[in-house]
Amino acid sequence: MPLRSQTVSLETYNSLVASIYDAAIDESLWINVTEDIARLTDSKSALMRMQNYNTHDVGACFTYGIDPEYKRLYSEYYAQIDPLVSAVFDKPGYILQTGVDTSVTYRKSEFYNDYIVPQGNEHVMGGMIVRSGSNIGVIGIHRCAKQGIFEVQEYKLLKNVMPHMNRAFNINKHLMESRNQATAAGNILDRMMMGVVLVDQLGRPQYINSQAESVLSKYPCIKYSQPGIQLPKVSDTHALQSLIRRVSSTDGARGDILFITNPVTQETIKIIVLPMSEARSLGLDINMTSVTAALFIETDGTSDTKLSEKVLMDIYKLTHAEARLAASLTSGQTLEKIAESFNLSLQTLRSQLKSCFRKTDTKRQSELVKLIISGPAALIRDEEL
Repeated sequence: MPLRSQTVSLETYNSLVASIYDAAIDESLWINVTEDIARLTDSKSALMRMQNYNTHDVGACFTYGIDPEYKRLYSEYYAQIDPLVSAVFDKPGYILQTGVDTSVTYRKSEFYNDYIVPQGNEHVMGGMIVRSGSNIGVIGIHRCAKQGIFEVQEYKLLKNVMPHMNRAFNINKHLMESRNQATAAGNILDRMMMGVVLVDQLGRPQYINSQAESVLSKYPCIKYSQPGIQLPKVSDTHALQSLIRRVSSTDGARGDILFITNPVTQETIKIIVLPMSEARSLGLDINMTSVTAALFIETDGTSDTKLSEKVLMDIYKLTHAEARLAASLTSGQTLEKIAESFNLSLQTLRSQLKSCFRKTDTKRQSELVKLIISGPAALIRDEEL
């Protein structure tokens, strides 16, 4: 909407609007917008704040020309009795002017006499920028008695920029939600006890968690770069690429496991390759549309880091023996090795494994491992119980 103002040029107005959308990306810039609006409307002070209408809690608050002590007093008490917020709560886009819209009751109120007058704010103009349930964002600009009431051009300026502020507030809200979701998703993957590498169908890494970084730095025989992951043997590299292509291109593809040997230490390195058809739900701060597979990397050096058996028992209702078996499988051990470690027969372990399948609604060992290492049990250490 073009601005019809006697005092603000189109160039200045456009600059103000640009600064509003800059603040949508970086919320710390709202303080600059607050100051710009105060100066352009010849106001002694101005504010933008978020608050809850029902609880009166005050959130983010950006001010210009307001004593910090009055900010504190408002948050602690005057937010509960502010009649100006009540006057605009159900009126999105409405611009309130105390010199025009308020009654004698307002001038007799505690809010006006004990909060507004001491600040020298004889004239107040403002409105509700955004509302989400009981949470609202408001703007207010203030003049002293000598400055006089707000003129038509100041009213029009505020009226024209408020829709832009509304959009900017909503953009900022969605960006914050996305950032928080991405941070949470990244923290979850970083807490996993296994190295996780998310790759595209060509095997190019799109995300590497901290555990995988640690494993890959410890075992230089595994190299990763934008072209993909390189293993010690060319045949192993081709086998990995083939697995990634298969799980990436086939609907309902099942995961598989690749065992390789560190040529220097002769340690066994296990790479579990699983399809990521549900990758878009992770919420990571990367282009998840290109992620088609997840690689879970374990070595003999990290296989002693097992999941909490107690957590597995609680979550999946496993017996202690079943939870011990499941934890051992997710740490990269074979049934033969587990049988030897616990002095059990393979027949006994296979019977326990079938019971694990039944209780977790899985059918294969790889499905069971995928379920557990991608679930909450993978995020909780024994010392945190």
